[in-house]
Amino acid sequence: MQLFSQNHKIRLNSDAIGLLNKAEESINHLAGAFSIFNEDHFITKILRLRESIESLSIDDFSITLKDFFTSVCLNESDKIKLTQNLLSASLLGTSLIKNVARPEHIIKSIYKKLIGNQDVNDSQTNIYRSKIISGSSIVLPHDIQNEMELLGKYIVSDISYPPLINAAIIHAKFEQIHPFENMNGIVGRILIHLQLQWKNRLTNNCLQISRLLNKNKQEYFDRLSELESSQNWNEWIKFFLRMLIQASNETNKIIKDLFDTEKAGYRKLISSNSASTSIIKFFEHLFYQPVISIPYITETLQLSKQTANIVVSKLIELNLITEVTGKQRYRIYENKDLLDLLN
Repeated sequence: MQLFSQNHKIRLNSDAIGLLNKAEESINHLAGAFSIFNEDHFITKILRLRESIESLSIDDFSITLKDFFTSVCLNESDKIKLTQNLLSASLLGTSLIKNVARPEHIIKSIYKKLIGNQDVNDSQTNIYRSKIISGSSIVLPHDIQNEMELLGKYIVSDISYPPLINAAIIHAKFEQIHPFENMNGIVGRILIHLQLQWKNRLTNNCLQISRLLNKNKQEYFDRLSELESSQNWNEWIKFFLRMLIQASNETNKIIKDLFDTEKAGYRKLISSNSASTSIIKFFEHLFYQPVISIPYITETLQLSKQTANIVVSKLIELNLITEVTGKQRYRIYENKDLLDLLN
């Protein structure tokens, strides 16, 4: 199966071109919003995490933001290993494109980080799938190496398609190759982010594209399947651009809502004359880790147990955190405003 015909040219229809213009505008607005804060800002971190969790959910890995933060609070690292691997893989991809690494090396490195296996050398072709996927026209195992090399050449070539169109094409072609035994969809969605970064459309992996693909999961899978049989690129590209537009708009709204939620909390603290150093430090941490306990916070913020209890009581009084267990011991507190906003 040859995915990359030299003579094949995708001709975009007028609907696709109209959606492309809207998508470019939406992405540009989002890029402006991201320019306000750096990689260490809580908004960057929490959006990257949310995008990772949504991508896992598409492939039926069941974890929520609240589950993740609760496991961090309770030091249940085994429950969040895959999510943390995905976050690391996503960041690794960003780092590698800045170092102008070869696309095939980047893709293999992302996959190895995702599955937690750093011992497989790039020269070992057995990192690729060895089984035939029945009932589909997905690339046969013996063709994977060649098709991945062609995909790499396509990614770095000076193709005339606009970057957002190329993001759609690269994601779909990677899915058609399906090079690994598992996690192909997750790696493919990382490639969407990396293409937008490589072409300087966005600077991070925070676009909530997986959220929209998850909401439209059946059509997402149907459009990819349709490509295998009909090569109907216009329908796939139009679907992808609609998802980009909606994801950009939703991400912009979340950014605004997160800023507003943080600002409202500061107002409560200042108007109550409670803005001590310990309380401010505690409050700010709640936007990085919105599920906490007294043992967690004493260790993480280096507060005494007495100080931590005083701060917790004050934040409960101001409705900035809520106790969620109903127990007298082993209590857990949540920044519910933040979690509800991201739900």
